[in-house]
Parts: sequence; structure tokens; C-alpha cells
Amino acid sequence: MKPRKWIIVGVILLVAVSLISLYLYTLSVKMKKVEEERYKDFFSSLGIQKINPPVKAKDFTLEDLKRSAVSLRDFEGKVIFLNFWATWCPPCRIEMPAMEKLWQKFKDEDFVILAVDLREAREKVSSFIKENGYTFPVLLDSRGAV
Repeated sequence: MKPRKWIIVGVILLVAVSLISLYLYTLSVKMKKVEEERYKDFFSSLGIQKINPPVKAKDFTLEDLKRSAVSLRDFEGKVIFLNFWATWCPPCRIEMPAMEKLWQKFKDEDFVILAVDLREAREKVSSFIKENGYTFPVLLDSRGAV
């Protein structure tokens, strides 16, 4: 083959690879938008809104219901749904089933719910969680320090 033909073949291959790359990039952008819309609809159905820009919380360490120390920094790099609640709080009780649904959908991904109970006894909180069948992580802030 003559050098000129090699140049033409090279240019054709370069154009083909460029077009394929552009197509794949465009496809991935479209797929990401479709995925975002799907999650957006799911979150909206639960009454959850995205905070823009995301807020970085200060680190804290609290005990969970099993008396293990849990720090916020343990979940660095994950999406954290941080919720402050109490068993006596009607709006808190109303949102708990939606939180459980969210937890069941995303618990195997880089996502965690930290439901921080404020100033209540471990036994009371544990009983409430067990009675309602909630499985997401619950932390105890018995002094209201966080």
C-alpha cells in the first residue's frame, strides 16, 4: 500500500474512533440524566429534597443501640442522610416509614441513614425501633450534644 493510502486509512480510523467516543460519551451523559430523574422521582415521592450545595456536617461520635461508638467520619465518602428525631415527635414518627423505605432501597450502595435520637433513654428508643420494624442505624444523643 502506498503511503498516501495509509494516511487515508489512518484518518478514517481516527474519525471513526472519535465518532464512537463521542457517541459513547453522549450516551453516558443521557443515561446519567435518566438515572438522576429516576432517583429524583423516588426521592420526591418520599418528600425528600436535595440540598444545594451539600452541607458538610461537623464530626461527632455517638453510641448506637448496641452500645457501639459510631463517628460521622466512619462514613466519609458515602451519601449520609442525617436525621434528628425523638419518639414523642409526631412529624418524626410520620417520616420514619419513608426513611425505612429509603434505607431498604439504598442500604447496599454508598448510602447510610443516621437517625440521631435526642435526649431519650436507650430502652425507650430501642423499643420504639423494634416495635415499628425499622432497620436503619439509630444513634443516641442522650445529652443533646450534637
